Amino acid sequence: MVMFPPVDSTLILFTESPRPQPASALTLIKYLPYLKGGVVSLPPSILEELWELGDEAISQVASHIWMVVFAGAALRKETGDGLVKKGVPLVAAYGS
Repeated sequence: MVMFPPVDSTLILFTESPRPQPASALTLIKYLPYLKGGVVSLPPSILEELWELGDEAISQVASHIWMVVFAGAALRKETGDGLVKKGVPLVAAYGS
């Protein structure tokens, strides 16, 4: 695994793997210990996956991440409201 900070407060995480690791809520949870309170930018589809994983996964994200910025598409109101109520700090960067 290589962590590369290209600018202040930014972390790009590269991992060695025999096959590609697609972005998913499970991949996010796997690498949470390396984030240490950072800001994560995610597409709404991963936030929807996180919501479907349930309370334990949501609380892991809420306790490790300072802010989740999402962009690229709308996030369902039920998902966004639910994640915020469970402590995930969401910010819409583009979209609604």
